[in-house]
Amino acid sequence: RVQFLRTLFAELERLYNHLGYQADLCQATGLVVGQAQFDILKERVLRLNARLSGHRYLFGLNVAGGLSRDLLPEGQEAVAMCISALRLDIETLRQLLLSSPSHVDRLETTGILSPEEARVYGAVGPIGRASGLDRDLRRDHPYAAYGQIDFDIPVLREGDAFARARVRLEETLQSLHIIERVLEQLPDGAVRVPMMPLPPGESASGWVESPHGESLHWL
Repeated sequence: RVQFLRTLFAELERLYNHLGYQADLCQATGLVVGQAQFDILKERVLRLNARLSGHRYLFGLNVAGGLSRDLLPEGQEAVAMCISALRLDIETLRQLLLSSPSHVDRLETTGILSPEEARVYGAVGPIGRASGLDRDLRRDHPYAAYGQIDFDIPVLREGDAFARARVRLEETLQSLHIIERVLEQLPDGAVRVPMMPLPPGESASGWVESPHGESLHWL
């Protein structure tokens, strides 16, 4: 249960990051209405986070041995309703963005990072995937419950600002898909188990595909 819930919360984190990115991008291209609409969607996710975890940015949720709190039935219902509404709104905004010349013209052929340059610089996350680098730790080195859920990894090769925006849009929709699958498959069980004392002098590694790309830790 913890593995599936950690997957759900990781995708909620991805959601508010990607929605905020689209709002900032709209502000940068002068699309003020688009900025406001994406900021509203981000705020809805942040309020859902606060309801589920007690913190808008999900702080304090992951703990040694599991999670600090469970997802109650009313929380599951709130997630399902929010995700369903977000899908309709994001699909609508996606079509409006991709058909707005003033937005698209400022992004196409801007800030091109070729696949070759992306490899040299070691680009990761949406930036790397917008430049043809087909890698994502959720799929390539599965953790939590990602290995038990089917989802797509959007990859483009243009490497410009428009490609990066499109990758994040598609990843946002995939996050909705992943959360829906988690709710469908969510097993019963405890969300925290006691931790035995850790032996001294040992080490451990961990990794996550954050909204911005690979995050690796060695302790």
